[in-house]
Amino acid sequence: MGEHEFNKRSKTKELKPVGEVVTVPVPPIVDRETFDTVQALLPTLVANGGVKLVPTR
Repeated sequence: MGEHEFNKRSKTKELKPVGEVVTVPVPPIVDRETFDTVQALLPTLVANGGVKLVPTR
């Protein structure tokens, strides 16, 4: 489970004080096992020219 911080910056893009920042839990999009498997495969994919995506017709 991750976290996301809301209200970090003002309208002028300046950082707000830590007391004004709201942190909320965020559920994972993929499970840890899948994430770890893909992370282990990434160096091989990059070394072989990456993944080629073919648009559907």
